[in-house]
Amino acid sequence: GIGFQSSEELEIGTYYDARIQIWNKEVVDAVIQIVRREDAVDGIYKYGGSFVGMTDADAMKIDIYQIFNDI
Repeated sequence: GIGFQSSEELEIGTYYDARIQIWNKEVVDAVIQIVRREDAVDGIYKYGGSFVGMTDADAMKIDIYQIFNDI
């Protein structure tokens, strides 16, 4: 999944095409579903999203990041 902040109000359960820059500056394309939203503080909402669509190669990049991040 992914956490992010936005000034836009997004609805829980909606899907979005996303281009995400990962730690090594590469960009991965994904479809995310909004699964969590915290009310805006100073105009900024906090969101949790679940990856529901991504190429296998991009998914592997995320998995590798998780492995190194957990160490």
